[in-house]
Amino acid sequence: IINDGTRSNEERLGSIGDIYFALEKEKVDEDFLVINSDNLFSFDLLKIYEYFKLREAPIISIYDVGSLEIAKRMGNPKIDEDNKIIFFKEKDENIKSSLCSIGIYFFTREAIGLIKEYLGEGNSSDRSGDFIEWLYKKRDIYGHVFDSDEDKWFDIGSLESYEKAKRVWG
Repeated sequence: IINDGTRSNEERLGSIGDIYFALEKEKVDEDFLVINSDNLFSFDLLKIYEYFKLREAPIISIYDVGSLEIAKRMGNPKIDEDNKIIFFKEKDENIKSSLCSIGIYFFTREAIGLIKEYLGEGNSSDRSGDFIEWLYKKRDIYGHVFDSDEDKWFDIGSLESYEKAKRVWG
């Protein structure tokens, strides 16, 4: 656990700000994994890691949430036949697909400098999806799509979704 010294909501560094803070504080100079803390999932992370090593490029985890209304509150990727991200929009009101980025990312070490560049340009440090939206335009990023029939995923950022996860997993 790394304390960023924040004492109020107004002082928060944001998702990307916290990631960069941890990378700098720990002097990370290697590939890294980010898992947003509001995730519960049954996925095998080794599958994503193997795909990451094969691609040698950033990988975002993608899941079909089954609802356009839910998807509007998340990051919305479009992928080509090779699973390359060809479009990404955070919290898009005009989405046409329920495929969503679920906050599990494998990054190459190059991303450390790219996060610094992103923040240095004055971009939002709050949401990781905003960084992905910026990054796919600069570097190849790929999606790893999970089977929503086989794999389970819940965003437990609300009491309602937490209760649903409890019912599924007991």
